[in-house]
Amino acid sequence: MKKIIFLTASIFSLSMLTAGNDPVSGDKYCAKIKDGKLTVMYQGYPLTSSITLNDGSIIKMDGSIIKKDGSTVLLREHKCVDKDGKIVNENGAKTMKRK
Repeated sequence: MKKIIFLTASIFSLSMLTAGNDPVSGDKYCAKIKDGKLTVMYQGYPLTSSITLNDGSIIKMDGSIIKKDGSTVLLREHKCVDKDGKIVNENGAKTMKRK
């Protein structure tokens, strides 16, 4: 009986640790088309205000990113930006810069 209680408690604890973690977007801000317009999502919820990232960049609700140097980048659908301001694909792969 003690083994069953221990096993149940262990499984419950493990499920609580992984609950709410989105394996696709994780800890990134990702652009999605919602109701016909681009929306920035974080952990499954749309942004409700602008966010300042660790590198000083500001990401706005419409997907525009104002870099610390003043340049502006617009996220496209299925593109994400991590908390350090690096733009990556939804699956986590870094985007290639065009020459």
